[in-house]
Amino acid sequence: MGNVTLNNWCDENYIFTQHVGAFVVGMTSGQSITFLDTPGHAAFSAMRARGAAVTDIVLLVVAADDGVMPQTLEAMAHAQAAKVPIVVAINKCDKPAANAEKVRLQLASEGLLLEDMGGDVQVVEVSAMKKSGLDNLEEALLLQAEMMDLKARIDGPAQAYVVEARLDRGKGPLVTAIVKAGTLICGKYVVVGSEWGRIRAIRDMAGKLTERATPAMPVEIEGLKGLPRAGDDIIVVESEERARMLSAGRKRKFEKDRLMKLVDGRVEDSEIEPSDEAPKRVELPIIVKGDVQGLRLGQTYDPGLHFEDPDLPLPAQPKSWGHGVVNHVKHARGPSDARTSQWRRCRNHGLPENSTSKQPINT
Repeated sequence: MGNVTLNNWCDENYIFTQHVGAFVVGMTSGQSITFLDTPGHAAFSAMRARGAAVTDIVLLVVAADDGVMPQTLEAMAHAQAAKVPIVVAINKCDKPAANAEKVRLQLASEGLLLEDMGGDVQVVEVSAMKKSGLDNLEEALLLQAEMMDLKARIDGPAQAYVVEARLDRGKGPLVTAIVKAGTLICGKYVVVGSEWGRIRAIRDMAGKLTERATPAMPVEIEGLKGLPRAGDDIIVVESEERARMLSAGRKRKFEKDRLMKLVDGRVEDSEIEPSDEAPKRVELPIIVKGDVQGLRLGQTYDPGLHFEDPDLPLPAQPKSWGHGVVNHVKHARGPSDARTSQWRRCRNHGLPENSTSKQPINT
C-alpha cells in the first residue's frame, strides 16, 4: 500500500512489475523483502475473506503533504481486521508543504497507536524522490519481522496462495502465487481453488524459468486447466485422479454456496413490504475489458457478490477474462452508441448478423 515513487525505488533495487503484484527487493544488508502490491482494496478484502493470510506486515504509506486520505483509512481498516501489524512510512518529506507531525496526529486520532505516543506501530519518515530514510524503513521492517519471529519450513509440500491470475492467449491460464511454506516443484499436480492442473513451468519475477519455489518467493505458474480466483489456496496432490476429484468436489460446493446466496437474497427481498412508488430502474449497457482476475474490476462485476449500495443492482451478465468477443457485444443489451460502434466493427470483419463465432474485438 504505497505510491508510485516509492515503488520506483523498489524497481531500482531489484524488479517491479505492477501488473504482477508481487516483487522482491534486495536490501543493502544482504537480506531481501517480498512486497505484495495488492491490486485494489477490494481484492485485498476478498483474499482475507477466503482465509488467505498472505500478508505478514502491512506497509502503510502516507504522503506528508496530503495527510490521511479516505483510502488510507480503508487500508488501515483492512489491516486491523486481518490482525496484521502495521509499519507507517510517511513519504514526500522533502516537499515544502510536508507536515509529518500533522500526519502522526491524524493517524493517532484514527486509533493507530504510534510508537512515538506509547504504542507499538513504527513510523519512518522517508523521501523516495531523494532516497532519504529508506535505510531506516528497511530496519523497521526487518525489526518487525524479527519481533514476530517469522519462520517457514522449506521441506515438504508447498503451501501457497494466488495473488493474481490472468489468461494469456498463447500460454493459457497464468497464476501469480506466493509460497508461504514448503517447496513448490515443477511437474507436480496441484489444486488451486476449484481448478486443477499439472505445473508445466515456474517463472520467477524476472521471467526466468526455475524448477522450484521456496517460501516468500513470488512466482508465475503455468499449466492450470482453468482460471482461479485471487486468494485461492494452492494444494499439491500426488496424482491426476486425486486432483480431478478434489477439483470437482470444490466446484460442486462453490455452486451450492452460490445458489444458497441467491435464494437467501430472494427471501430477504420478499419480506420487504412493497411501497406504492416503485423506483424506476435504468440500465446502461457497458462492456468492461479486463484480463486479470484479482483486480477491483473482477470483484465489482461478479454477480454473485454483495454490493454495498442496494439501489444500484448490477444485472447478472456473463463474465470472462481475455480478449473481447462478439458474444460480449450481444450481451450488452439496449441502445448504446458503444455497442453499435463495436457491432459495426464486427460486421466489417465479415461476420454475419447472427454469428456466434468468437472473434477478437480490438478495443
